[in-house]
Amino acid sequence: MPGLMLQQRPDPRLRPWVSHYWFSRGGAATHVILPDGCVDLVVASSERAATVWVYGTATQRTTLSTDPAKRYLGVRFLPGQARHFLSMNAGELTDSAEQVSGQDALGLAGAPWCAAGARDVFQGLDALLLGVLARRTPRRLALDRVLQRLHDTPHGSLAALAADSGLSRRQLERQCRTHVGVAPAQFAMIRRCHRVLSALSQAPVGLSLATLAAVAGYADQSHMTRELRRFTGLTPGALLRDGAGEDVAFVLADGAAASSH
Repeated sequence: MPGLMLQQRPDPRLRPWVSHYWFSRGGAATHVILPDGCVDLVVASSERAATVWVYGTATQRTTLSTDPAKRYLGVRFLPGQARHFLSMNAGELTDSAEQVSGQDALGLAGAPWCAAGARDVFQGLDALLLGVLARRTPRRLALDRVLQRLHDTPHGSLAALAADSGLSRRQLERQCRTHVGVAPAQFAMIRRCHRVLSALSQAPVGLSLATLAAVAGYADQSHMTRELRRFTGLTPGALLRDGAGEDVAFVLADGAAASSH
């Protein structure tokens, strides 16, 4: 049976904090994960049991082993926003995963989540997460403004961004590691790579990679090539020719920072 991968945006009331939901069944035994600054809550379920895992922010291309016999349900939080739903410290989960239970499992290991169809599950996730927010009023941080600016455009000095948001460089560093899982400079590199990947996916014939590197804020084309190879395992030429691959397309689409509200 061919594999199934579905994705859906959450209820509009959740979009300042949640990127999207995803559901997969069958298919390949491995999936490629690219760095995106996001934390995922994942339910792996079989006919007999379900386990809930939190996957921290990745800092390099990672190949994840999966069981084609299981169903996987995921919630991808926007960078820095898992804090509204989970008690974990993102910095302690970078490049790793941890099985969770109790409050952090959000009730997702229950039998109804394992048996329901994907669309019903997505609607259930909306209700569940809205219920969490009703009990825990979200609190904005100055960090959120910095993440938004790093997501939207090539940035200037991190110190200037921090100061403009009312933070010292040390405060920005601490908040970013705690809530995103990486240092601000590394998050900025991840977002820069995603802007290039997005541009490459829509590149016109004859695109100059040197021009793209300059527009994206790289020192030169070699600098862009090194970073893209680190984060994707591929060169800009290979990405332009073949794309990043089906496994990672949804990652590139939605690894955004929290929107203002």
